[in-house]
Amino acid sequence: MAEFDFTTAQMGGNNAYNGAENTARTKLRKWESLLLDTGKRNNLVSFKETKGSTVEILAPDFSALFSRAEHAAEFEAFGVDERELPASENAENTEKAEKTPQALTKEEYKARYADGLKKKQILVYNSSGKPLQALKNISKKAQTAIEETGINIAYMAFGFVHWAEKENPTHVLRAPVLLVPVSIRNDSPMSPYYIKVTDDVLVNPTFSFKLKNEYGTALPEFDEDEGLDGYWNKLSQTLASLRWWADKDCKIGLFSFQKINMYEDLKENAEQVAQSENVRALLGESCISVNGTSKRDSDLLQLCNVVDADSSQAEAIALAKAGGSFVLQGPPGTGKSQTITNIIAECIGDGKSVLFVSEKLAALNVVYDKLKKAGLEEFCLELHSHKANKRQVIDEFYKTLRMQKSRVADSAEKVLRGKNEAVKKLDEYVSELHAVRPTIEKSLYQLIEACAKYKNAPVLEFVIQNLTQKGENYIEKAEEELNRYADFTQSVGADY
Repeated sequence: MAEFDFTTAQMGGNNAYNGAENTARTKLRKWESLLLDTGKRNNLVSFKETKGSTVEILAPDFSALFSRAEHAAEFEAFGVDERELPASENAENTEKAEKTPQALTKEEYKARYADGLKKKQILVYNSSGKPLQALKNISKKAQTAIEETGINIAYMAFGFVHWAEKENPTHVLRAPVLLVPVSIRNDSPMSPYYIKVTDDVLVNPTFSFKLKNEYGTALPEFDEDEGLDGYWNKLSQTLASLRWWADKDCKIGLFSFQKINMYEDLKENAEQVAQSENVRALLGESCISVNGTSKRDSDLLQLCNVVDADSSQAEAIALAKAGGSFVLQGPPGTGKSQTITNIIAECIGDGKSVLFVSEKLAALNVVYDKLKKAGLEEFCLELHSHKANKRQVIDEFYKTLRMQKSRVADSAEKVLRGKNEAVKKLDEYVSELHAVRPTIEKSLYQLIEACAKYKNAPVLEFVIQNLTQKGENYIEKAEEELNRYADFTQSVGADY
């Protein structure tokens, strides 16, 4: 395995600590700006309908659709992927029309298919004439996002605010108002697409934040008791003061706004965050050592690794166990997930709580699977999932609190004895390997190194009696004579 690089930096007293706070706050503000995306490239601020990843729902009507979505309904999407060719009066026009087919307009599409809808069906439309293909694209991208980040980005958007910036009042933009997370599934190529509401209705947090910061107002909060009509009245009053308005379109698309929660957390708790030693270490500042001791003072024998670890990994685990702050780097395949697994196991053994964070869900799953195989599954609480909800979290806590106490297996004592014996043998081997031999004044390690230089030398049998008592001068003279002897044997043979 390739070795890791990890570094720790020492820091002085309180003067250095206090003097770094302003720098930390400055860097935190930069973090905030990187997290926040209220620009026009964000779909939550300036919605752009795409042919490949946007679907509009034309029927049932806005209120009926929202009422069903509010109660976590599942819809069957009805749509037709077709191209409508314009009529032509002669063959020449027909040939031209075939080269430039046109999709049905929204009105034509609705008039043709809306009347035949069943109770749980919704009529989906796409300007390209391929609404089902667009649904498939949305489903694939949403599933990829879930697999990589654990976050669902597929939403059904109800209503769009038509707004304009102060600097350019004639350029009208659109931003979604109410968002409902959905999942899209299709069991087979011949089966319809099903769209299921997976969570509660929420107000567009990014656009509301932009309004609050730049215009001194915000989108009203949604109250289930007031219903859609009550909310729409409050929304109309809010927008009227800005000379904006909202339509009642409903579209399915891809929206991502999870980082805004991190932004608000940094903004509201900047003082506490800036004082954290760990955060300041991430900001590039020095950090205080743990009780003034080095990681190398830790006894590696006391580590309780649950998966294999080499020497460099064990050194990092020992440093983490001692409470050190460091950055661990390693190329793919060097065992970073193994090291993280061991670090978590060590912290659990010490009675500590661990928050393991990763942007990619796959990284979390790898470590979780290793902990599960090691029998530590009951100590894990999974939170990085679009499926997680309050009830599941409470159930996990309840399950853990009600769990029966367990004892260490009798075989553990045998394993520990074997471990101690192995360490003892390895220590004796190292001691013997580097012990300097009397008379010759060299260690076995040095002799092996010297012998390695002559691995291509001819093999001859020549016995020197009492070699250990001859001394280094004798060995040097004998080596010179034996080299001459080896040269002669190439022509006259070893018997000479």
